[in-house]
Amino acid sequence: MRYDFTGKVALVTGGNSGIGRSTALQFAAQRLRVNAVYPAYIDTPMIDSFTSNPDTLKGLIAKHPIGRLGTPEEIAEAVI
Repeated sequence: MRYDFTGKVALVTGGNSGIGRSTALQFAAQRLRVNAVYPAYIDTPMIDSFTSNPDTLKGLIAKHPIGRLGTPEEIAEAVI
């Protein structure tokens, strides 16, 4: 299988670091770099069903060393 990614950039996101690692290994021979971003819980509408319950929200926040959920803007700044 041959790919032409000349001048292209790929971004892998997800909760499984194996995705980024396996993608990087797959394309290493073509001298392509893979950057992977693995954010924890980000305060978006996608997790509203969890964050609407105060106890669940408190539990999610407790898993974050910064003491709060991340924001979409923080992820965007990290990858741009």
